[in-house]
Amino acid sequence: MIRKSCVLLICIVLMLSVMLIGCKRAESNAIGGTPSLQNKSINQTPSDGSTEIANPSPKVISSADLDVIYNGLTLNNKTPLKDLTSKLHIPIGETNKNIRIRAAGEVNGMSFDWYQVSYPDKENEELRFDYLYNETLKSGRIVSINLINVPTKRGIIVGDTIEKIKFAYGKDVAEEPQTQTISDISFMVDNYELRFTILKKTGKISGIYIDFDTNKAMEESDIPNLEDCACS
Repeated sequence: MIRKSCVLLICIVLMLSVMLIGCKRAESNAIGGTPSLQNKSINQTPSDGSTEIANPSPKVISSADLDVIYNGLTLNNKTPLKDLTSKLHIPIGETNKNIRIRAAGEVNGMSFDWYQVSYPDKENEELRFDYLYNETLKSGRIVSINLINVPTKRGIIVGDTIEKIKFAYGKDVAEEPQTQTISDISFMVDNYELRFTILKKTGKISGIYIDFDTNKAMEESDIPNLEDCACS
């Protein structure tokens, strides 16, 4: 009997040991995670000292990257013009000290005006956008946006460095020289363009321009150029 009791006690001790080891392993995995999962996202520091999540490989650029989020409103060529009035208080089809007509055209009895809006005003511009307005049908769309003090969908803003563009859009972005002082970095999506103007001397962004369909809009309204006209 004593021998059987000893054997039973040993078996119980061994079972408890196995259970304790399993619990410790489960606890370790819950706290630390597996190494392969931990290494999927790594914080690195760009040369300008800011901290971002590094993803140096090329990223897929979609039309959503050309959306501009401003005061809770998404601005692109599909934004209803009535939303500009209701949310940004911009009078559509009218001029004032912050809104001017750049050009006008007429096609098949329909009149078009090309407006440029400085928002919130010329003295404190955060963005500047152009929209084509069909005066006859009372409809239109945004055709381009200049981001003056507003970031892109991926968080790039005027004054940022080329390094930040590479962190946001991939390391393989290439500069195209334009003049002796500036170069451009452009991304094309479905004939839309996201363009960064870079000052060669500083390597910093001096302008961000989004073009949805300027050329198509000019053809549609029979506007040959966007030089200032006497209709403003």
